[in-house]
Amino acid sequence: MISWVLITIISFAYLINQRVVEFDPNRSLLALSHQEVLANWQKTPEFNASERAIVHFKQEGCHCNTVSERHINAINKQALSDNFAIEQLTLKGQLQALVPSTPAVAIIDKGQLVYFGPYGEGIACSQTNGFAQTVLSNLQKGYAANLVVSDARGCYCHT
Repeated sequence: MISWVLITIISFAYLINQRVVEFDPNRSLLALSHQEVLANWQKTPEFNASERAIVHFKQEGCHCNTVSERHINAINKQALSDNFAIEQLTLKGQLQALVPSTPAVAIIDKGQLVYFGPYGEGIACSQTNGFAQTVLSNLQKGYAANLVVSDARGCYCHT
C-alpha cells in the first residue's frame, strides 16, 4: 500500500513538473526595457497594435491556450469598459522570435508598453495569480507599472 501511494505521488509530481515550465527559459527579456520590447515588436510586419490596446499572443497547437481563457475573458471585459482595443496575434514570422512563450499578453497605453508577460503562473495559471489583471486594475487607478515579466513558471508553450 505504501509503495502504491509513493508511486502515485512521484508520478503526480513528475506530471506537474512537465506542465510547469519557465516563461522565458533563455532569459531573453531580462536585458530589455519595456521600451525596447515594444520597439522590437514594432519593427516586425506582424505587429500593428493601437495606442491603447490589449494584445493577446498565442500559437497554434499550444495546449495552454485553453488554460488562459478565463484570464482572457476577464481582461477583455475589464479592458473594453476602459476603451482598450483588443487584438489577438497568432505568432509567426519575426514576431515569434521576440515572444519567448505563449499564452502571453501585452498592455499598451498611450503608445507605451505597460505590461508584457504571462497571464499568470502555476499549473493552471489560475485566475487568482493574474499578473495582467492586476496591472490593468492598477492602470485604471492611475498607476502605470511598465513591467516585463520573464521570471514566472506555469503552463506555457515555448516559441
